[in-house]
Amino acid sequence: MSELAQRREEEKEQRRAEIIDAAEAVYAIVGWDAATIDQVARKARLSRALVYVYFKDKQDLHFAIVERALEDLHRRFREAVVAPKTGIAKVEAIGRAYVRYARETPHYFDACSQFQAYQAGEGAAADPNEEACLAASRQVHGVLVEALRTGMQDGTIRADLENPLMTAIALWDVGQLRQVLSTSYVTFRAIDESECRRYWAGGEPLGKAGAYAIQGRGAVFVSRLEGSFSGVMGLPLFETAALLDAAGVRRWEAP
Repeated sequence: MSELAQRREEEKEQRRAEIIDAAEAVYAIVGWDAATIDQVARKARLSRALVYVYFKDKQDLHFAIVERALEDLHRRFREAVVAPKTGIAKVEAIGRAYVRYARETPHYFDACSQFQAYQAGEGAAADPNEEACLAASRQVHGVLVEALRTGMQDGTIRADLENPLMTAIALWDVGQLRQVLSTSYVTFRAIDESECRRYWAGGEPLGKAGAYAIQGRGAVFVSRLEGSFSGVMGLPLFETAALLDAAGVRRWEAP
């Protein structure tokens, strides 16, 4: 690459970064739903048309902000796990880092939340900025996975985490994570092949997690249940109600 071409490329990267800076500033003030490309252009002191040269639409620009947000979160997670020695201590440190992240950079936290809710298409990402977000997200998740594996190896986290039926529910309120873990163990009696085939033929197992319905005829197979019946069905209501109460949601009032 010639010196001139390199300088032009650097200028393009600088201009792109300036647009993202402006978008972040607008995001932090009015929120992403209310933000417009015109506002971003005015903040960056650029024409609206030039913003579209770098980002094809508002969603594309949002991806660029999410990438930054995830890179910051990844940095915080990596720093959080340096000092703790055990796996569980590392997981707890990650949780505290996440809460600080939400409080200190609420627009980043909101950007990540919106990205998680975004339904990406099947296969490879259609946009380079979207693919960059996915790659950054994998890095963030990798820190937590590493901490969990450390805990499973050192004994501070159970080694059989894959076996229990676990449902993690999270509610977000003013940048604060509230979560509870519902763990249930379901024990089946012995079932012969003929009985399995008859149950399958009735259609109830289709589309069910575990291929049975504890609230239906599948209950005849269950010899023991430890934990939440509603959680096995799909949503642990006791824990969910407690989270809603903590978030100030009035559950008994009609809409």
